[in-house]
Amino acid sequence: MHDDKVGDLGFKLADDPPGVDPCAIEAKVSYIDRTAQAASSGLAVGDVVTAIDGISITGCDVTNADTLLRAHPGSKLSLKLARGATVTIVVGEP
Repeated sequence: MHDDKVGDLGFKLADDPPGVDPCAIEAKVSYIDRTAQAASSGLAVGDVVTAIDGISITGCDVTNADTLLRAHPGSKLSLKLARGATVTIVVGEP
């Protein structure tokens, strides 16, 4: 049996503003669950994620973010941030 369960990241990215060119959108952190592992990872509200596991999500590649963030519980994701830091989060149970 194939397990397609998607875990909880412990953070959310801001919604895309209407009418804006998708290639001009940034993957900006808008919420962090203070009880999730992401809260202790160094990730902060307002951070702009520029890559996930080494794959760019800047410019027109930002559309890849949703797919790259769909991970199974227990998975580790490396997030490169525009401020120069890289943080690792462990995906939680949904």
